[in-house]
Amino acid sequence: MRIFFSIFWLLGFSFLGFSHPVSFEGGTQAMFHFNENSPSLRVFHSFTSRDAFGLHSIRIKGERSDEFWNLLQYNRLFHRWNARDYQANIYAGLGIGTQKEFGKAQHFASLAMLKSDYETRHFFLGNRLVWLESEKSSHLLSSIEMGWSPYLAKENEFSFWFMLEWGRISRTQNKEDIIPKIRFFNGEIFSEFGISLDGKPHFFLMKHF
Repeated sequence: MRIFFSIFWLLGFSFLGFSHPVSFEGGTQAMFHFNENSPSLRVFHSFTSRDAFGLHSIRIKGERSDEFWNLLQYNRLFHRWNARDYQANIYAGLGIGTQKEFGKAQHFASLAMLKSDYETRHFFLGNRLVWLESEKSSHLLSSIEMGWSPYLAKENEFSFWFMLEWGRISRTQNKEDIIPKIRFFNGEIFSEFGISLDGKPHFFLMKHF
């Protein structure tokens, strides 16, 4: 346990079941995330219980024009701790594709992702780091989430969590949000609704197939 917590704190606080970049073998998950600064669409298919491949599209809002990133992404579950009362995971991902501003030339782009989480039946703590790089632009998207569930739900039973997220886009931009939100589970559907402290709406929807 001491080794696990040392790794988690190092990875999780060095600077987006819950929403994981790898699901069960043969499973497909589609994720739509709406927010003002970086809305995204991700579709991943897990060809093993540790490996997934798919599409990651994201729009980064700029002061003069928006950037559109479209990438093919590979995700890997590096390690999972399973115990009676908790689960913890470390994931990484790499991607290649294109970056384009409206009305300008298209450029080769790359992505690197690191995600870690720890969850019990009542408590969740997680982080996500995404590096986006191209010839003309560079971004680091980071987020930390904490959550609490007021009751224990049975498998496939409706449940909800109270969540708090801190998110930041840095490097070429410096945008930061703190978002209280509510997270819902209902079978194969996972959703979140929230409003940041400065009034920006947040919505996330994931569907397993």
